[in-house]
Amino acid sequence: MKQIRQNKDKLLLPLGRYRSDVLLMIFCVLCLGHLVSPAYGQEANGLNSIKPIRVGDKLPPEFWTKEHILYRKGDTTRITLEHLRGKPFIIDFWATWCGTCIQNFEKIHDFRKAVHNQIDVVLVNSDLKNDDLKKIGKVISDSSHFVGDIGQSIVFDTYLKKMFPHQAIPRYIWIDHTDRIRAITGFDFVTLDQIQKMVRRSKGIYW
Repeated sequence: MKQIRQNKDKLLLPLGRYRSDVLLMIFCVLCLGHLVSPAYGQEANGLNSIKPIRVGDKLPPEFWTKEHILYRKGDTTRITLEHLRGKPFIIDFWATWCGTCIQNFEKIHDFRKAVHNQIDVVLVNSDLKNDDLKKIGKVISDSSHFVGDIGQSIVFDTYLKKMFPHQAIPRYIWIDHTDRIRAITGFDFVTLDQIQKMVRRSKGIYW
């Protein structure tokens, strides 16, 4: 009996060590799985933390300090939208394959001139799959779309599209002088009358 008990003790000792080793391996696998998951990379860039904005919401502080890539005159630079804080402006989501988007460039440019450029329009291209700088440059550099001026656009965007999720384009985000979202619309809503109202409200005139 004594010999049998000693043999059992010898068997139990390694099992304790094996149990610790197994738990350690499980812990390592879980940690590794977390690091290589797609969500980890998105969190590192802050993309998963972006909360969609709705009509009536105020833009979060990080909206103004977020850097974007701006294409203009064949070159790209990094900008923020801080210079637009406290001013009325429209974010215009577009793509090179969207004929309606491009047709509206000239119309909106005319509307801006009618209100003496008291409202800004920010073009944003979020199509990472179908568009590239060559295609974008061909459109943006065509002054006929901008009544003789040269256009510019935010490119390679992911941040703004996550903040204002949409399926169809063009999509227009109307932001007033209080930094609140006043409307999210299609192209039919973009009229001189609506733009004039935005400008008047920024001056405290509500008729």
